[in-house]
Amino acid sequence: MATTDKPTIDETYSRAGNTSNLTVEADRRGAGDVLIAAGMVGLSPSKSLGMALMRLHSEYDSAARLRDGATAIDVALLAARLRQLPGVVGMVAERASVWGMEQPKDKALAVVLWWLDKRCKRCTGRLFERIPGSPGLSNIRCRACNGIGESHLPHGSDGRRLANFIDASLHAGRDGLKKRLHNTGNM
Repeated sequence: MATTDKPTIDETYSRAGNTSNLTVEADRRGAGDVLIAAGMVGLSPSKSLGMALMRLHSEYDSAARLRDGATAIDVALLAARLRQLPGVVGMVAERASVWGMEQPKDKALAVVLWWLDKRCKRCTGRLFERIPGSPGLSNIRCRACNGIGESHLPHGSDGRRLANFIDASLHAGRDGLKKRLHNTGNM
């Protein structure tokens, strides 16, 4: 018996944001209902960053992913295609400023970009070094990430504090959207 996994709230929101059918029907939940609920959640100041983060991640997923050996120009081109990036960075930088961090905008940008793609650039998240001249992996753990598959979080403890703020905001946004959708009776 085949089972289908129920889409996550992030997947549901991403699909709704990328569809052309925004019909709202009384008997079932559609993309229009999801976007209406998201708009209502976004009215809450405590959850607006979470919703903006969900939109940013959806934009990032639909844009071309950075590949091995991406240059600074590649990163700049991708960042230019992410319409939500300046707003999200602004909200995170505002929090960094409230906390008294030096260079809040630089730290916010670096942490948001890290959050979008945490994969180690050297091993692309595979944990192990490549065998030279081969597509295969060796049994040597990646030296860049110490075999965890994630790049290092920028800006030390300030970066960790901002990453925790991003995670908490994202959780609040997801939770708010789930509650709004559940309250419509179509969840």
